Amino acid sequence: MLDQKRYARAILTALSAEERSVRLVEMEEAASAELVGAVSLAEFQERLYRLIEGELVGRLEHWLG
Repeated sequence: MLDQKRYARAILTALSAEERSVRLVEMEEAASAELVGAVSLAEFQERLYRLIEGELVGRLEHWLG
């Protein structure tokens, strides 16, 4: 689960460009860790969609349209 206090859209937009870049790399690594270990394509896709819809869009308010 991604930390709302570190990765929410409102938090990231308030950072300097340099700080935001560092934080985005952290967020990418944390998101990728959620996908590691999936034993099938179906499980990988389920994790990916849960990450996108539940975390990135739902909790952190990153609109990925």
